[in-house]
Amino acid sequence: METTFVMIKPDGVKQKLFKNIMEMLLDNNLSITDVNIVNLNEDFIKEHYAHLVDKSFFPHLKEFMMSGKVISMTVFGEDAINKVRKVMGATNPNKAEKGTIRYLYGNKEDTTCNVMHASDSKENALIELNRFNKYRKVLTKRK
Repeated sequence: METTFVMIKPDGVKQKLFKNIMEMLLDNNLSITDVNIVNLNEDFIKEHYAHLVDKSFFPHLKEFMMSGKVISMTVFGEDAINKVRKVMGATNPNKAEKGTIRYLYGNKEDTTCNVMHASDSKENALIELNRFNKYRKVLTKRK
C-alpha cells in the first residue's frame, strides 16, 4: 500500500471537477482521505515549486496557483503513485493520453492550467504530504 499527495489546482476547482476527479481515482481502487480546501500562499508555492523558481514561467505559475482555492487530498492504495499519475496524464494536456484527467480538462492553450498535481515518487509523496501538513494551519485560516 502506498500513500500519495494529490492537489486539484485552481482551474479544476473553478470548473467544479473535484467530483469527476475523485470518481476517476476511486474507480482505480484508490481511497481518498484528508481532503482540504485552501488558498495557497506565496511561501507554500515557493517551497513546493522550488525547482521552478528560476524559470521564466514561474511568476505566471505562482499567480495561477494563488488565483483561487485548491483541494488537497491524501490518496492511498496499492501502487497509488503510479495509478494516480496514469489517471492524471502527462503534465502538458496536449501530450496527455486520451481519457486522462489532463487530456479531458486541461487547458490546451495555457498548459500551466493542467487541473491537478500528484506526487511522482514515494520520496516526493512523503515530502509533499509533510509540506502540506506544515502549512495547513496557515492555509486554512479564514481571511
